[in-house]
Amino acid sequence: MSPLELTLLYLLAAVLGVVACRYLRLPPMLGYLAVGVLIGPNALAVAKDAEGVRHLGEFGVVFLMFVIGLEFSLPKLRAMRRHVFGLGLFQVTATMLGASAIMLLIGMIDPQRWGLSWQTVVALSEQESRVLHLAAKGFTFDEIAQFMSVSPHTIMTYVKRTYRKLQVRSKVEAIYEARRLGWLRD
Repeated sequence: MSPLELTLLYLLAAVLGVVACRYLRLPPMLGYLAVGVLIGPNALAVAKDAEGVRHLGEFGVVFLMFVIGLEFSLPKLRAMRRHVFGLGLFQVTATMLGASAIMLLIGMIDPQRWGLSWQTVVALSEQESRVLHLAAKGFTFDEIAQFMSVSPHTIMTYVKRTYRKLQVRSKVEAIYEARRLGWLRD
């Protein structure tokens, strides 16, 4: 699919998503998000060119920030500060605790497959943990990128974060240190 066809497909889908949301009396932003999730590279995989989709996604973030800027009202934010900051803090905390609990549960149910300890949940993100575990099994970073359906650049970002957290400079050192800390099991 050419970049022009891809752009036109996304624009048409966005218009249809907004019309559907208006009909259901929902904010148009939900239409944009739903359409992006549905026809993106992971759900229906209409657009298989991840690089092209990434560029469109960057434009989408710019437009999203623009719309938020149009809707932003400082007096309204001040009036709702308890709801915004209190519920926002609660949502972030609940999400972190929920994700940690799920990782712990998965690690307890199938430790041979995951090979992760509870400390890994606290120290590394889910994606960083997966990359570290797959690297320990002998996969190259390009193979891990293909397996996880992300770009090699994204994998290298996870790797750099993991190296920084473990205070190491190579894959071998990272695996050794993770095993020493009990984050990886043989």
